[in-house]
Amino acid sequence: MQLARHNIKDNLKVLKAFSDENTFDSVSRSNSFKSFITTLANGQKIDINIYSKNGTLLNTSEDEIYNKGLISNMMKPDAYYLINTVGRSIVIQNEKVANLSYLSAYQPIRDEHGTVHGFINVPFFL
Repeated sequence: MQLARHNIKDNLKVLKAFSDENTFDSVSRSNSFKSFITTLANGQKIDINIYSKNGTLLNTSEDEIYNKGLISNMMKPDAYYLINTVGRSIVIQNEKVANLSYLSAYQPIRDEHGTVHGFINVPFFL
């Protein structure tokens, strides 16, 4: 998770995504960024989800689960609350889709000034 977050943050910095919230959302939705996170996810054998500052899914390395409506395109409310309101730097929680249980880790994506622009989520299937 840490390596993925670090690589994503570096890529977003190169793309100047931290200039404002609209730029972060636009860059994070782009096809080139999708290609980047998909390649990164495949290389690490993980799934990667990127959410906006308000918790809306911007991009994912695994579209199918969202396209089928198995998972909401909104960040899990308890994870969002714990990071955004309580101020946790990471949240790891149990989640479930149908009969599949898994752990899911969430972290904020911050710029060099500490401003949160979005969130990264990496589910871990046991």
